[in-house]
Amino acid sequence: MAAKLAGLSLTVWTNDVTGTVAFYQKLGFENRSNSEGYGDLTRNGATVTVMPASEFRPHGTAYFGLFVDNAATLRQEFVGAGVVVAEEQLGGHGSQLSFAVRDPNGVQLFFEGYNS
Repeated sequence: MAAKLAGLSLTVWTNDVTGTVAFYQKLGFENRSNSEGYGDLTRNGATVTVMPASEFRPHGTAYFGLFVDNAATLRQEFVGAGVVVAEEQLGGHGSQLSFAVRDPNGVQLFFEGYNS
């Protein structure tokens, strides 16, 4: 059986966390974070995480996270189609496999397994 995608999240690293959170709030996202140095926004099941930029994640860096019910099955499907897995790890939600691929533009797509 094919794996099912169940959600999408965006993580953005920025030099202006407060301004970026305010922007997403204008788009109708609600900030669930009580910290001024971090944003955890949601709207209708979509999430945006806003993090301070660092040496390892410079300003303007972003990646998309997609939640999947069976990351191992989806990884196998992608590898079978010739997609290169950029990184993988165990211990996502529910201790399932999580992995990343990059699109042709270098944008990282992070697939995180969960137990439904």
